[in-house]
Amino acid sequence: MTGWHVTSNDIKSWTETNKRRAEETLPLLVKKLILASCEPKEINFSSGDAIAIGGWDGTIDVAEATQFIPAGKSGWEIGTNKNVKGKADDDYSKRSKKPDPFKLDETTFVFVTSRLWTKRDGWVRSKSSNNEWKDVKGINAETLENWLETCPAVHRWFATLLDKRLDSTKDVEQAWNEYENQTKVNITSDFLLHNREKESKAIDEIVTKQLGSHLIKSESKIEAYGFILASFLDSDIAKCRCLIIKDQESWDCITSRKQSLILVPLGFTPSGKGTAVSNGHTVISAIDEKDIRADKADICLSHQSRLDRQEGFKKLGFNDEEIQSLYDDTKGYLEPLLRHP
Repeated sequence: MTGWHVTSNDIKSWTETNKRRAEETLPLLVKKLILASCEPKEINFSSGDAIAIGGWDGTIDVAEATQFIPAGKSGWEIGTNKNVKGKADDDYSKRSKKPDPFKLDETTFVFVTSRLWTKRDGWVRSKSSNNEWKDVKGINAETLENWLETCPAVHRWFATLLDKRLDSTKDVEQAWNEYENQTKVNITSDFLLHNREKESKAIDEIVTKQLGSHLIKSESKIEAYGFILASFLDSDIAKCRCLIIKDQESWDCITSRKQSLILVPLGFTPSGKGTAVSNGHTVISAIDEKDIRADKADICLSHQSRLDRQEGFKKLGFNDEEIQSLYDDTKGYLEPLLRHP
């Protein structure tokens, strides 16, 4: 059990004390859980201000069912209302009359609430007996707790929203926020990815295949690590399945489960990489040129030319005079740049 375990009561309390935030965020949580659990053929979920637009809260089409996701097409309605049955009944009635773009007998209706909803099973049986939809599912706070347990990267992200913090593990967005703000020169993903289309495509393929252990090499570990994070920022799959892990104890806890996570060790060389891979995880390590494994690197980030680095500095917002001074001071290397006043 992790120190940031989110319980059904945590979810219920969050809903009651942060009602508007819960309304805006719950659809995003569900979307992240889906992306962490399967690879849908189609997925569309509204979150934030978009929840007021109308239409289904979410629609997906998946080839195979999982423990929490029905196979085929499904329409999702999501609520945080205290009167769960009333909200569920209203959404069920509304969608049964207007299921567009779906056909009822080909689609599963799913209702999600962040409340405890102790009478969920009875509601599902009642609606299923109508034989209107292909199937009817209900997801409550207890189901969300169990689902989070199977998706540690999303679990960690959501735990942060609930102010449950543990420095030994981070999700991609939290790790990137820490990385880009470590000095006065705020590094951007564009800077780290500039003129590295080939390397970016290679790491995208690793994320897509999700298999084995991989090494990303640069002149410094900090640049290789930054490249990994920057590459993941635009990948929904990576953000939903990646954890940055800072110690062996947390590594052992996470890798002991048979799941499909993308794990990035930071600040230590973990033992048990083979166990992690055999349990379905993908391991991506940042190394430098001095590492004894350097000749086995899957992706090598070469030192960028003066022109490329200066163009990168321009993307950070520096003018020509500042760019010239920065390059003279750092010679285009990242570590001196991070130390630059």
